[in-house]
Amino acid sequence: GYENREDLLTHDPADFSPEFQPDGISSRVKSEQAISKAFVEGSNRFDWLHQSMDGKEIPVEVILSPMVLDEGLVLLVVWHDLRERKKAEAAVREIEAQCSSLVSNIPGVTYRCLMDEQWTMLFISDEISTVSGYPAEEFLGEDPKRNFAQIMHPEDTTRVGENTSRAIDSKELYTHEYRVID
Repeated sequence: GYENREDLLTHDPADFSPEFQPDGISSRVKSEQAISKAFVEGSNRFDWLHQSMDGKEIPVEVILSPMVLDEGLVLLVVWHDLRERKKAEAAVREIEAQCSSLVSNIPGVTYRCLMDEQWTMLFISDEISTVSGYPAEEFLGEDPKRNFAQIMHPEDTTRVGENTSRAIDSKELYTHEYRVID
């Protein structure tokens, strides 16, 4: 750490940063741009990479706000350490990658849907294109191009719906076999 408050106040933010930010722009140039933007727009919020005295990089969120005090115009600088958030985001990405890998290796279609008349999809694996001939994207979104009710044989819909409801009510695993139509 720094010995005292004056150590911090007498330095430019680039002095506590690696030579370049992750986007390849010089920390000195980027800090000057960020400060200018704060004075022009009234504030500036952005992510930044700082560097501790021992050389460790520290991701932070920075908020710059110009203020008028008795001493004149000053720049209020608030740094929020993002290390824990970055670790959590990396953990989520890893879990998502593992789940994606697991789902992509399941033979057959894996999905999560609403229990409505259209079987509105919240998630559907890419394997649906092999089974139905339609890409997964066509089953997803606010206004999907397709829904399961459209591709399931009409003689199978009641049975599948009843079996699904029964399994959900009794909290049992279930699988379905039914005919897919064009």
